[in-house]
Amino acid sequence: MISYLKKKWSQQSGVALMMVLSSILIITTVAVEFAFNSHVSYELASAQRDRLKAYYLARSAVQMAKLEIKLERELKERYGPMLQKIPGNNISSDPLCKQIPVSTGILKGLASGAFGQSPEGEEGKNVSAEKPEISSAAEEFLNFDGDFEVVCDTEERKINLNVFREILPPQALGGRPGLTPAQGGFADPINPLSGGVLSASDSQKELLFSLLSGKEFEDIFNGKPDDVKKVVNAIADWADRDDRINEAPGISGGSEDSLYSGPEYHYKNKNGKYTSVSELMLVAGVTDDLYKKLAPQVTVYGDNKVNLCQSSEDMVKAFVNRFIRLTPGVAPIADKDDTKWEAIFNAVQLVCKNPTPQAAQIAGAIAANIGISDTRGMVGQIGTVNRFYRLDATGVVNESRVKMSLVLDAGAPSPNLWKTLYFRAE
Repeated sequence: MISYLKKKWSQQSGVALMMVLSSILIITTVAVEFAFNSHVSYELASAQRDRLKAYYLARSAVQMAKLEIKLERELKERYGPMLQKIPGNNISSDPLCKQIPVSTGILKGLASGAFGQSPEGEEGKNVSAEKPEISSAAEEFLNFDGDFEVVCDTEERKINLNVFREILPPQALGGRPGLTPAQGGFADPINPLSGGVLSASDSQKELLFSLLSGKEFEDIFNGKPDDVKKVVNAIADWADRDDRINEAPGISGGSEDSLYSGPEYHYKNKNGKYTSVSELMLVAGVTDDLYKKLAPQVTVYGDNKVNLCQSSEDMVKAFVNRFIRLTPGVAPIADKDDTKWEAIFNAVQLVCKNPTPQAAQIAGAIAANIGISDTRGMVGQIGTVNRFYRLDATGVVNESRVKMSLVLDAGAPSPNLWKTLYFRAE
């Protein structure tokens, strides 16, 4: 009997054991997969939650920048005339949101300094004990996860590319109409004795030519003014209303589409407004290197004026060079004459320290340094009003970051009526 049982036991193949082990393996695999999927779903949900928080933090930063713009206007309207009378005031005309960028770091620092604990004074008091309701309100306002910041700039400090679209070329109107000298018009360089003046479009081309002829673009054009002129004409012709290359005021060349006949082009000249600065990349002759340097100096908003108080030194130099080139009898200033240019920059900035600088004052400061007295051809080209603001906001929560860029038209008196002309979040 014992031998029989031993024989039967030896014939078992271990199927039950294999089934048990297989079942354990399957259950373990399913459990691990379930746990992994749950973890992935949780991380995705957390990331989406953080991104949503970061998005609204960026939106909050934009709203605070708008509040700064509104506050600045109210202060200038109320106290601007009084501040002008203070001798030696050192107030910048830059937008308040540019001078004081809003961020959670600044706000929390101000809150902790203004409303937090302070050393006891002679009376044995401390600030937080005097106004606990302000302290608690500040703490409640800043009690959120993440950080935000926003910086702003004005578009009026740049060259508006869409001026080339707004103004018909002179030959399309059968003459050389343009701005009068009192409006900032320049004498027609083709025929100064004709009494004609440049249109705003041609005047803007001259400014762009002066900018691209500067030192910053020297490595791109290698001191070849003809190459600069070709690029300037192409940039203007992309937006203007005719189909001819406008080589000079009153002079037309070949078809604009001939510039886009090469194998690298699969499109024709637009003859329409620039929708964004990045559209310059489509213009014939605009290379990547040129675009990187030119993009910060141009815009698609505003008019034919430039706010020199907020422009770069390169733009101020281009503005002055344009005026000198189009004004007979004014001696040019060498690009290497650092002393002369420094005097011009300082004179402009001195006027711009006034909270409400006037175009005539800026033109007068420039004219005094280049030896002229008639500034009529300059005043109409200088802007002093800020209307278009570019806001760049960032919201950060944990690993999520949202960048928000927008262009704001703040021309209306009430912030509720301000328009968003451009918006992008990424």
